[in-house]
Amino acid sequence: FLESLPGVRVVGFTATPYRLVTDGFGGSILKFLTRTRPRIFEHVIHHVQNKELFDQGFLAKLVYKIVNTGFDKSKLRLNSTGADYTDESVARHFRELGFADQIVRCVERLRELNRGGALVFTRFVQEALYVASRVPGARTVSADTPKAEREWIVAEFKAGRIPVVCNVGVFCYGFDYPELANVILARPTMSLALYYQQVGRC
Repeated sequence: FLESLPGVRVVGFTATPYRLVTDGFGGSILKFLTRTRPRIFEHVIHHVQNKELFDQGFLAKLVYKIVNTGFDKSKLRLNSTGADYTDESVARHFRELGFADQIVRCVERLRELNRGGALVFTRFVQEALYVASRVPGARTVSADTPKAEREWIVAEFKAGRIPVVCNVGVFCYGFDYPELANVILARPTMSLALYYQQVGRC
C-alpha cells in the first residue's frame, strides 16, 4: 500500500523500536525496526533512552518488587517459532505453583499498603477471572469483553472506583493512564517489546 503511493514519506513513532524474530535455527533474536523484513522504516531520525526521560522528569521512576513465586523458567517450553513459551507449558507450571493464588496475594498486599490502583497482566482468562473473583471490586477485561463494558471499566478504574483490573493482553498497547501506580506482571514472555509495553503502562 505504501509503495503504491508516489512520493509519500512515512514517519513512525514507537516506544519499542525492535521486534523479536526467529533466527532460523529454532531460536529468536531482537531486531531493530530498520533491520526487519519487510522493512517499512529506513532511518532513525531521533531516539531517546528511558534513562534520559527519567532524569528529565518525563517518566516516573519505577520501583521493581520481585515476588518469589517459585517460578522455574526451565519448566517452560518454546513454541514452534521459538519466539515465546507455549500456552500448555505455562498453564501446567501455573497449576503446579498455585500461581493464581499467588497473584491474589500480591494484589492483597498492595491494597494493604494502600498503594493505589493496580493493573494485572495475566496469560490466561481463567487466571484473570479467578483473581477478580477474590479481590473485592476488581474487574476483568479480555478480548471477549464487550466494548461498552470495557469503556465503563476503564472509566471507573481511572476514577478510582475500581481498585484492580485484571487483563489478558488488552491493555499492553495504547492504554493511557498516567496516574496508574502499580502493574503486576503475572505473564511470562520472551518478548522484550511486550515486557516494555506492559511495564510502560505505569
